[in-house]
Amino acid sequence: MEFETIDQLCDLDCKIDYQSQGYNCHDISHNTFFCFPPLNYNKIQKQNDYWDQLIPYNYGYLDLLYDDKEISLGLIKKINIIDEKNVEVTFSTDEHSKFMHAEISDFDYFENKIISIGDTFIPKCHNQFIHVYKLHDIAIHEDVSYAIFIYRIGTSDIQQCVFPQTLEHNFGIKFD
Repeated sequence: MEFETIDQLCDLDCKIDYQSQGYNCHDISHNTFFCFPPLNYNKIQKQNDYWDQLIPYNYGYLDLLYDDKEISLGLIKKINIIDEKNVEVTFSTDEHSKFMHAEISDFDYFENKIISIGDTFIPKCHNQFIHVYKLHDIAIHEDVSYAIFIYRIGTSDIQQCVFPQTLEHNFGIKFD
């Protein structure tokens, strides 16, 4: 699997500039950073969802998933925040997402898995296009709890994703 090459990395000057605008920046490696914009809580509450581009732009996206609400993001159907470092994710194929273009076994698949901050996995697949998610943080604001994920889109030489096998064998993927 390959990710899009990051041509313009965010260095120390870039980090300082974005932090002055309210971005949160995280060290990828020595003097290389990715930054995400400050969370706009009004936008989150009005839209009931939130996603944004990270800096550098080809590093990936920020996505919020709300605690204990039915969702449909690939094979993710529900999350339950356990504590400040862990969420329980319900994966299921009982409802097929219009965003999932993959072969899914004939039987209904249902699994709960504990995911900790920093864990990576693939819940979404468009044939050779793979969406790798990483649990970045967990937040609570005005009694609303959500998990903050960052994700990158990679490519693979496979012709067709097969679930649940793709999910079962693809936790802990190298993200950075």
